[in-house]
Amino acid sequence: MKLGIATCGNLAKAVVGEDAPFPSRSIRALEKFLHKHDIDDSYGQNDSKHRLACRAIGALDTCDEDDDQLHETLIDVIVDLAGPDTFTDFRGHLNTAGQQDGVAYLNNALAKHGLEVRFKSGGQVSLCFANDIPLSKGAASVTSTARFVFCPRVFKPETADLKNDPGLVAVMMPFEAKFDPVIASIRDACESIDLTCQRADDIWEETTVIDEIFALICRAGIVVCDMTDRNPNVLYEMGIAQTLGKPVVMLTQNDGDIPFDVKHHRYLSYLNNGEGCAANHVL
Repeated sequence: MKLGIATCGNLAKAVVGEDAPFPSRSIRALEKFLHKHDIDDSYGQNDSKHRLACRAIGALDTCDEDDDQLHETLIDVIVDLAGPDTFTDFRGHLNTAGQQDGVAYLNNALAKHGLEVRFKSGGQVSLCFANDIPLSKGAASVTSTARFVFCPRVFKPETADLKNDPGLVAVMMPFEAKFDPVIASIRDACESIDLTCQRADDIWEETTVIDEIFALICRAGIVVCDMTDRNPNVLYEMGIAQTLGKPVVMLTQNDGDIPFDVKHHRYLSYLNNGEGCAANHVL
């Protein structure tokens, strides 16, 4: 994600202690802080402390706007700003109230980006996604304690075993005869590398099909979605899988069937014939 000029400016104020509930830093202390985080910048003749901090923070705001990652050094800077070292005086006394005000200041600046600084034990802090949802691999670089919390009203997770099985491949495709060779080929490919392949119609334990599908997706280590013909059920199921953070492999017989919203992800094209459905070609 990209924090932008306004948020970087607020972070810079926190770094220098300007109009923010943070201890004021001298030029020497500011340069020492930047050096601590391996930020190679120095005070120029026409610089103010705030301008120097803005330039240093802005140089770290390099991730794409549509990505869910932050520069690792920028994460370290934010955590350090809110940490106990910032609010501990030379006598070793932690200003707890000041730290709480500092965390509140940072959270106000970061709220629009879905980020939140949280207290841990001993005055330590961590930077998390505010909704606890790990949207992608990038989330792990923000917090290792992120978790997915969901309260579905459509599905009935309490009725099914949702324990994750890394060796289970769940296949989402229409239940049509023309896809029989495709699912057979995927099964063969999975068996060749000791994986279990299941489609929703292989189970049929619940009375509602969507509960079966939801449970299968939750358990699966990998979800394969055949996007051929833009089947609305498959699109719905892929949305569930991606929301749950499952690795999704998209297949299609026609490149035009990949919706615009997911076309930036990799997908595999194949022909529905003997050669195209060969196990070593499909998966």
